[in-house]
Amino acid sequence: MLGQGRAWAQSAAVSSASPRDRVVDSLLARLRLPGEPDTMRVWHYNLLLRLMMRKDLPAARRYGEQGWALARRIKYPVGETRLLNNLAAACYAGGDLMAAQRYFEELVVGAKRTNQCELLGNAYLGLGNVMGALDEVDRALVYYEQARGIYASCDPPVVVGQALVLNNTGTNYLNTHQTAKAARPVRQAAALVGKFKHPWLEATLLINLGTLQKEEGHTDSAVATWQRALTLGKKLDDQTSQSAALGHLSEEKAITDPNAALPIIQEALKLARETEDPELEATNMQVQALIYHRLGQSRKAYETLAQYVILHDTVSGQALHAVIAKQQVRFDVAQQRDRIRDLEQQRRISRLRAERQEARTRTYGLAAGSLLLLLLLGGGLVGLLIRSRRRLQTSETALRVANQTKDQLMHIIGHDLRGPIASFQQLTPLLHEVVRQPDLTDAHELIRNLDAGAQQLGGLVDNLFQWTRTRSGQLVNQPVRLSAELIVESIGSLYAPAAQLKNIHLTYEAPPDLMVWADVDLLATVLRNLVGNALKFTPSGGTVRLTAESVEEDAQTVVEFTVTDTGVGVALERLAQFFQADRAASTVGTAGEPGTGLGLPLSARFVQLLGGELRAESTPGQGSRFWFRVTSVG
Repeated sequence: MLGQGRAWAQSAAVSSASPRDRVVDSLLARLRLPGEPDTMRVWHYNLLLRLMMRKDLPAARRYGEQGWALARRIKYPVGETRLLNNLAAACYAGGDLMAAQRYFEELVVGAKRTNQCELLGNAYLGLGNVMGALDEVDRALVYYEQARGIYASCDPPVVVGQALVLNNTGTNYLNTHQTAKAARPVRQAAALVGKFKHPWLEATLLINLGTLQKEEGHTDSAVATWQRALTLGKKLDDQTSQSAALGHLSEEKAITDPNAALPIIQEALKLARETEDPELEATNMQVQALIYHRLGQSRKAYETLAQYVILHDTVSGQALHAVIAKQQVRFDVAQQRDRIRDLEQQRRISRLRAERQEARTRTYGLAAGSLLLLLLLGGGLVGLLIRSRRRLQTSETALRVANQTKDQLMHIIGHDLRGPIASFQQLTPLLHEVVRQPDLTDAHELIRNLDAGAQQLGGLVDNLFQWTRTRSGQLVNQPVRLSAELIVESIGSLYAPAAQLKNIHLTYEAPPDLMVWADVDLLATVLRNLVGNALKFTPSGGTVRLTAESVEEDAQTVVEFTVTDTGVGVALERLAQFFQADRAASTVGTAGEPGTGLGLPLSARFVQLLGGELRAESTPGQGSRFWFRVTSVG
């Protein structure tokens, strides 16, 4: 691309530049022209963002942030939401999931305010993609369901958006090996794409369709579908779809001819690295390790698998480190702010005392009539001093609470999270050893343990994150129309592996037409905590049941969510303590599962925000029952 400092006429005259580069240079020159209207400048930034996304993501994001800031400054909401839409997509493409989530959440608010239906659907689709990238499959599926409903309600309906939602829903199911659930959305997306021309989406969809055909046992059809995806990817110069298709083809080729499969997977890895897609690179690394193993090159297989583990841990751990670091900074800033407020209060009181003393000194030389007036004034100063002291006490109380919160946070990070992380550190080296054994039974068992541990650790970190949001006042309740069946199924599917590992019979059910009015994050967090706790305190051979049903309350129809278990139970007087974050302590489960003691206090608080009350009953040795009610939607 030509230098950004050259004049518009010069850049337009250079015939060797590509059409995209000439447009970029033209836009940059327009931005430097004096007298250009600010609204037009917003659209120049938006177009620059879109043009640069596939070539220079940092530059694209920089232009997007400049345009967004300008749109906000001139109070141009339509331009602001358009920039948010593309800026969030750029952050997601660049792997900055925290920024992408923040921008997509901003887009939800802006799209609702400006009544832009398609952008609102894009916002929920983007949030679903972010949750999927963070392995929050249940939250991703709920966001996708919201996006699909919004796209369908637009006038005219956004068919491309609906196809994207169905494709991504199928992707999440395929990634979690739920082939039966993936079949319907993938084929529905294929039917929609067949009605209009969208080559990029078709290439992506062909990858998933081939994977589905492979899982269903139709290997020849899968290979043909991946070949179509590869051909289309080359036509579009889409390195991502080419890399994914080559990865699948090489994996299939490795069964019959690993020598021929090796250069194919090497090309797939090269393309994945050029696109800077660490997740795709990690997936292809797994295939390369398999090919080396089939070729009898055990050392190369081991080295490749070790690289995969490092890359996978890096990708999955970045979001966790970002969340913890962000919360630590927030606590440090809050503590410093409270200290500054405390010092300001002390200075005010010192100044008031000095003024009061000066007023008293002047009273000795005044007449009796003036003395009465000064006494009244002194009384006002005393009242002001008392009010200042009260404010100081309030500030001191807030400071003590902030310090206690920080201490509790550091205790949880240092004590309750170190155990699960240490388990990962101990199990991962063992995995390197067992995968080299002819019998992979131990490897499968170890992977199941790692998966269960990951679910537990994810729940602990999520509770910690949500707890810090409630303490810092950043929690927002944004209720929407939700399917109770989808919520219940997503939570049940999430905990099915953990229940199977612990030999617990987990059931979950809800009527298909039952709809609720609730915030998806709050509701999912409550159900996740309740089901996780039930599994945690239920021994092997027990049962856990999650249900949602319509009930009558005060002549109104509401939805009641219930979690019951046949676990160890607890005395009622001790149960009450579990709802108080300042008194709750982490308690290990029947199989030594860790905890932070925040699950039930968080759930009780979130249910209040949902407009209900979390109730519980428990009998030692017989089990527990937790339930709450939320608003129903007809």
